[in-house]
Amino acid sequence: KVAAISGDARRALEIAKRALEILETSDKPGAKAVDEAFKELFS
Repeated sequence: KVAAISGDARRALEIAKRALEILETSDKPGAKAVDEAFKELFS
C-alpha cells in the first residue's frame, strides 16, 4: 500500500513539474498547463 501512495505522489510531482515548465514557456492559464502536462505524460 505504501508503494501505491508513493507512486501516486511521484506522479503528482511529475505533473506539477511539467506544468511549471509549460507555464514558463507559454501564456496558458495554470489549469490548462496542468491539463496539457497530464495529457503529455499519460497518453
